[in-house]
Amino acid sequence: MFNHSDSEDYLEYLILNGYVEVSGIDPETQEFLYSFTEEARNTIPGLQEQLNEEFYGLIVYLWEHGFIAMDIESESPRVTLMPKALNEYEVAQLPKIYRHALMTIIEALKI
Repeated sequence: MFNHSDSEDYLEYLILNGYVEVSGIDPETQEFLYSFTEEARNTIPGLQEQLNEEFYGLIVYLWEHGFIAMDIESESPRVTLMPKALNEYEVAQLPKIYRHALMTIIEALKI
């Protein structure tokens, strides 16, 4: 397990080797947000599958708590926003990781 300083060293290693990049700034905390690069997805075995599984878990949570709707029995379920996803108070009650996932979904639906 990494302690705090080891985690910072590991993050620096990932950035310097092109596996992680700054993807934005958290509007609440003003901390950097990071994402894995295409290089990391192509180089680190199983990374994409792990990221997909984690994001799927976030989506299921949002679905179970009424923020999104989807037909879970469909092979490729279409995700739609529920009114709760647009309610600032309700969204603010979500743990940070789920708020970020919801914002990612909202942005993706704008395309």
